[in-house]
Amino acid sequence: MSTPHGHGPAPTATVIRTGQRNATKALPLGIVLTAVGLLVLFGGVGITVGLGEDDPSPKGVVGIVMGLLILFVSVTSLISTWVSRSSTVSIDPTGLWVGDGKVRGVVPWNSLAGVGLHWSKLGRAKVYSIELCPSGPIDRDDPILWPLVRDEAPLHPDLPRLRYRLPGQAR
Repeated sequence: MSTPHGHGPAPTATVIRTGQRNATKALPLGIVLTAVGLLVLFGGVGITVGLGEDDPSPKGVVGIVMGLLILFVSVTSLISTWVSRSSTVSIDPTGLWVGDGKVRGVVPWNSLAGVGLHWSKLGRAKVYSIELCPSGPIDRDDPILWPLVRDEAPLHPDLPRLRYRLPGQAR
């Protein structure tokens, strides 16, 4: 359940700054993609507008479209990374708290039927996640916790299909 900004984890909680870690990885890539997009866009404009030809070159139009597409993806990535830079996961005796910098959601320990560690392959790397299996219903209107919900085969016959998945780092 999401909680108002004033209520949150205990002062002694372990806090993992997930947004800050992701931002340090994604921001340089977003900046490089933005620069590449600008180069492709300006190159396409240069080919389309000038270079002594009367008719616009189809290569220039393709360059403009590709440049705009790369710019859209990179700027969207930069904005979402910047907005989520204050995301955290906190662990205290109450439960596991997930926050986006404004609102926090908590999965109380006493509401869980099971906790597991899940891994899957992504190319050559393994991607780990923590699976939190609630014993009761999950609130579909929760803006913080609902995006973490997965509906997959249960980890054990006694556990529910719906569970929270907190992705970890690939190794």
